Amino acid sequence: MKMPANVTIKQLFLGIACIYAALIAAIGVSWYFQQQAGKAVSSAYRQEHESYLLADEFRQSSDDLTRLARTFAITGNPRYEQQYLEVVAMRSGQKPRPVEPHRIYWDLVLDNAVRPRGPGETKALLSAMKEAGFTDREFAMLGEANAKSDGLVALETRAMNAAKGLFEDGNGQYTVKKERDLALARELLHSADYDRMKAEIMKPVDAFFGAVEARTRGLVEEASASLSRIGNLMNLLLGALVVLVVATGV
Repeated sequence: MKMPANVTIKQLFLGIACIYAALIAAIGVSWYFQQQAGKAVSSAYRQEHESYLLADEFRQSSDDLTRLARTFAITGNPRYEQQYLEVVAMRSGQKPRPVEPHRIYWDLVLDNAVRPRGPGETKALLSAMKEAGFTDREFAMLGEANAKSDGLVALETRAMNAAKGLFEDGNGQYTVKKERDLALARELLHSADYDRMKAEIMKPVDAFFGAVEARTRGLVEEASASLSRIGNLMNLLLGALVVLVVATGV
C-alpha cells in the first residue's frame, strides 16, 4: 500500500490504531445492547406466558363456578356448594388461590380437607393481573363481563338455595324454608336464559383474551426485532474488523 508523501508511518499507525479502537469499542457497546435486547426478549416471553396463565385462571375459575353450581343443583351435595364459595373467595383474595392453577385442581379434590399442591398466594386475581401489567383497556373488558354477571349470579344463587330448600321471602333474602327442589335448581342452571347470560359474559372475556394475546405478542415481536437489528450491526462491525485486519496485515 503506497502512502501519501505527507503521511508519516507514525501517523498511519496512529490512524489505524484509532480505527481499531473505535471498532472494538463499537463492538463492545453493541455486545452490551445485544445482551440487554436478549433479556428484553426473555422478559417479553415471560410476561406473555404469565399473562396467559392469569387470563386462563380467570376463565377457568368462571367455568368452575358454573360447573360447581350445576353439580350442586343436580346432587345437592354440600361439598360442591363449599367448593363454589371457595372459588369466589379465591378470586376475591379471601382465600389462597391454587398453586399452578393451570394444572388439574378440583378434579383432584376428593374431599374438602385436601387441596392439590398445598395453598398458593392469598391475593385477589384482579390484583395479580394489575401487577402483571394488564392494561386499562383489558380491565375494561373484564369490567364489562362483571357488569353482565349480576343476572347469572342471581340465577345461581336462586338455584343453589332451591337445592338447599331455601326460597326468597319477597325482600331478596332466602329465609323461606321448604323441601329442597333439585328439579327447579337443575332447570334454572340449564335454562336458555342461563346459557344466554353465560354467553354474554364470556364474549368480553374472549375479547380480553384476544387483547392480551395481541399485546404480549407485540412485545415479543418488538423485542425480537430489536435483538435482530443489534445482531446485524454486530455482524457488520465484526466484518469490518476482519477486513481491517486483512488489509493491514496485522
